[in-house]
Amino acid sequence: MATTLSEDLHSLLSDPGRPPVWDLVIVGSGYGGAMAAAELSKRGDKGRPLDILLLERGREWRNGAFPERLAELPGELRLGSQSDGRVRGKAEGLYDLRVGPDCNLLLANGLGGGSLINAGVLLPPDPEDFAPGPLKTRLQEIHAGSLVEVARRLGVQGVDGSALPKVKALQRLDPGATTLMPLSIAQQAGPNAAGVMLEACTNCGNCLSGCNVGAKDSLDLNLLREARSRGVRMVCGASLLRLERSRRRWRLQLVHTDPAQQARRGAPLQLLAH
Repeated sequence: MATTLSEDLHSLLSDPGRPPVWDLVIVGSGYGGAMAAAELSKRGDKGRPLDILLLERGREWRNGAFPERLAELPGELRLGSQSDGRVRGKAEGLYDLRVGPDCNLLLANGLGGGSLINAGVLLPPDPEDFAPGPLKTRLQEIHAGSLVEVARRLGVQGVDGSALPKVKALQRLDPGATTLMPLSIAQQAGPNAAGVMLEACTNCGNCLSGCNVGAKDSLDLNLLREARSRGVRMVCGASLLRLERSRRRWRLQLVHTDPAQQARRGAPLQLLAH
């Protein structure tokens, strides 16, 4: 089983050795934040590694802790209103439902972001789907090289689902329109690109509520583990209130995500970053 990656705000507050000014602070631990942490942790400044802090509003999840029954889901629901910004339900809940006038969004609230509750389907963008311009040109440049490496680090692999009843039924309906998607889910037990041992998928279908089997190659088991091994500190249960530029530095105001801890703390925590 993987070791703990994160600490809470209490640990950060009580650490006298924390940098007075961080080189980098990354807000969020989804695909963007995780890749930024993994890549920037390779950089240095005048021969020393960068002091990097990654902040995550939710908590770190472990195998066996994800809800498995419908009755358990309401206890992990965070409801955010796009009209007034208010948060209802459980502030640290795994399922972050944003309700708005035109569309509703379901996000994950935890270390690893959306990778915790998505289906593990990871399709590379096809440059031909984009209109001519800088984005299409850049995708064409990286498509054959960098994206292959990204896929390897994310644990993308082909899946032989020919024996699954659902696949058989779809193939009977229209063989030509049935395509198996590449998944970041281990089909056989073994280490991933970050050296973390994964279990074989049992086809339980709980990818969308959180994998308790240990087969899903989520960000907390690949890119974030890379970053942590190179010294990136990760703090969970931390919500960013305000970010502002101040004399060539960035000033961040943080609070505990949990309202009870937030009330006990009182004033927001101040952090500085280059």
